Amino acid sequence: MVVILPALGWLSDKLKPNVMVPLSFLLRCVVCVCFVYGIEAPDSNWAIYLAVLLIVCSVVESVCIASLYQRTMPSDLRGAMLGTLAFFGQLGQICFTTTCSSLLGKYSTKSPFAVVAIADFTLFFIGAVLGLMGYLKH
Repeated sequence: MVVILPALGWLSDKLKPNVMVPLSFLLRCVVCVCFVYGIEAPDSNWAIYLAVLLIVCSVVESVCIASLYQRTMPSDLRGAMLGTLAFFGQLGQICFTTTCSSLLGKYSTKSPFAVVAIADFTLFFIGAVLGLMGYLKH
């Protein structure tokens, strides 16, 4: 998977952020929906394929967001903003882990994937609206 990272960076440089950012959220949303509705056996080849695809889609999201930050932030604020992005990213992981571990115990093993799918679809929608309004055009 590490081999494709330069290609993902190149792709994020070539595509416009108003396309790439919403698309990255939509791709991971689709993969998570496949986890919720398409996995019967967690040790199947399909489950392994989806797990790898989920990791790739998560990396695509990270690269797209980092690329957007690098393009749009003034150089004197870039470090502080990337630090803030990292802080809220870690905070989000803590909240996600806490929420999904409680859902996992109460409902099913597929509930964390449903939460990610809903969150990613919400971010896709917000990103698409912002992109159409011209806020992601750098």
